Amino acid sequence: MNLFRKSYAEINLNYLKSNLAWIRSHFSKDNFLCPMVKANGYGHGDVIVAKCLESEGVDHLGVCLIEEALWLHQAGIKSNILVFRGFDKQGAEEIIERGFIPVVSQWDHFEFLTQANKGKSVPIHVKFDTGMNRLGFTIQEASKVDEYLWQNKNFRVKGVLTHLHSGEDGLEPDGKTQGQLKSLNHVAPLFKKYGAVIHALNSAGVLSKVASEQDGSKIKFDSTLGVRPGLLLYGYAPKMNFKNDFQNSLNPVMTLKSHLSEIRFVSKGAGVSYSHTWVAQKDSVIGIVPIGYADGVHRNLSNKGLVSVHGHLVPIIGNICMDYLMIDLTTVMNLKIEKNDSVILFGYTEQMGYQQTAYSYADLLGTIPWEVLTSMSIRVPRVIVESSV
Repeated sequence: MNLFRKSYAEINLNYLKSNLAWIRSHFSKDNFLCPMVKANGYGHGDVIVAKCLESEGVDHLGVCLIEEALWLHQAGIKSNILVFRGFDKQGAEEIIERGFIPVVSQWDHFEFLTQANKGKSVPIHVKFDTGMNRLGFTIQEASKVDEYLWQNKNFRVKGVLTHLHSGEDGLEPDGKTQGQLKSLNHVAPLFKKYGAVIHALNSAGVLSKVASEQDGSKIKFDSTLGVRPGLLLYGYAPKMNFKNDFQNSLNPVMTLKSHLSEIRFVSKGAGVSYSHTWVAQKDSVIGIVPIGYADGVHRNLSNKGLVSVHGHLVPIIGNICMDYLMIDLTTVMNLKIEKNDSVILFGYTEQMGYQQTAYSYADLLGTIPWEVLTSMSIRVPRVIVESSV
């Protein structure tokens, strides 16, 4: 790949593999595993991630959109692809034609699949709403759903699931997570006769389960529950309501890099970037970095974000532009900073390790690392590396 602009997201596949191995180490090989690769693989490149996971023996992958499933299919991905979002008749036709596995969460999904079915037996996963109040059949509808499926042989029930909305409280006996899992356990026996796997554990749910085992907690998780890791897979531990620090067991997979395209000297009193929100308090040296908010570097990091140059953190100054941001190099010019030197926005640096992560930016922005990672624009090339863990 020609990088005419040397701004890119470095994707370390060995880190991805090590995170997957860590997750797997806490479950049986018989536990259903469906890593989530939606939203362009949480910003890491869905095809890159999916191919790596396939090479590690993963045979189910989760997406939100039919479009995401089609993209992976066209890229040659062979794993079973679960489509979690709803669909209409046209979508049902595409799902059946391509052999995707739909997550059915409302009655008209059955109707659409029946209309689109051409004599095929359609594998499905059935979703129940246990408190998210977004998608899924109600718990009260479980018997009716079971009766419908038992009488309709066009469907093969491969899985039953729910979505945890507060997985961080998983070790609280009266917490939301335990309440949701109890609701799921109430309906799960109805579907065991189909040989359906039961899955609910997102990244926070995984950490709750692992912590319960490590701490000897009175809270016990069903050892057969299936797993749908997202953020964990990409090297970040969700913030939890217990003391265990699992971040040290993980390796953030993405490093966002750019370079100094120019170094400029500005006099005291000179302003920088749009609206001159930063004005030099003394004669200063600034660096121009060719990456901006169109690439996914949030404009709200203006005048408060940091980047790493030669292993030292320096501030972003002035308003971040669509294609550029500026940094103050004044205090590090003794390090012989030169044009084209590397700039690390977040991720791994050889000199300092992980100085900043997606959490660093998320905390500054008042948001979550999921948003930081998935905001990486398609125009930022994903460059694969496989350095050792």
